[in-house]
Amino acid sequence: ADDSEGWLVSMRHIAIEAGAYVVSVPQYIPASAFPDDFPVPLPDGKDVFGDGGACIIDPRGRVVAGPLYGEEGMVLHDCDLRACLHAKRSFDAIGHYSRAEVLRR
Repeated sequence: ADDSEGWLVSMRHIAIEAGAYVVSVPQYIPASAFPDDFPVPLPDGKDVFGDGGACIIDPRGRVVAGPLYGEEGMVLHDCDLRACLHAKRSFDAIGHYSRAEVLRR
């Protein structure tokens, strides 16, 4: 996980393809998280190792909580699991709806 915009887009894609909620938890790691006797060099021009970006994405790819950047915290959302059933009906990632033998009674 990382804190880039590309990561958020990737998580949205995974939620849509899976028809599931995705909880992404990139870490917020400020330099102050390390003790003075354990110096860790930061990347040039950065004051954090990771800027966070925790978020929750619904089965349709909508960001419903977060992303939370630049601070410690939690993102919360009341997930209605019925949304997964609706999403899976509208997008069949593995193609069962195109196989006649699966659909026969």
